Amino acid sequence: MMKVRQARREDIQRIQNLIASNTVSRDFKGKSGLVEYPMPSARLLSKMVESDLFLVCEREEGVAGFLGAFTDKFLERLPTSEIPYLILTKKRPLVYGELIVVDAKSRGVRMPDLLFNKCFEIMRSSGIETIYGAIAHFPFRNMSSIGIVKKLEFKFIENFTDSNGLEFGIYRKTLL
Repeated sequence: MMKVRQARREDIQRIQNLIASNTVSRDFKGKSGLVEYPMPSARLLSKMVESDLFLVCEREEGVAGFLGAFTDKFLERLPTSEIPYLILTKKRPLVYGELIVVDAKSRGVRMPDLLFNKCFEIMRSSGIETIYGAIAHFPFRNMSSIGIVKKLEFKFIENFTDSNGLEFGIYRKTLL
């Protein structure tokens, strides 16, 4: 049985563990991973989990995945990097889905669908129609995440290369 709920402070250690186990170098040859993602401190994560859109999915053994998403107003309160700055130039109101991570044992069980559908439900109740996400395109394409957003009918809108030479595809979905 899987249950989606808003993240809480007591989830921070597990969230950090999931980030650490899914962060990869730019030389990675696999199909998914967070390319050189900087580990947020416990202090920053305690702010991030205050977002109504920072969601976790629990299984019997505990938190098995999460979606870190933020409204534009919430995102402005966080220290941001190049991609969030780019997202904040888009038409508002909006949501930025920064991270989706599922533990290896829980892949293939619709967890991303459950997390995103709960996010979309909250967005609709808040009157927000647009969500953006950034997915690694170079030095490797995160095919797992691309598959998830395509299934959820996100559309590719542009490429963005950060100051470290990493290339990301920017994807957008407008809720109907």
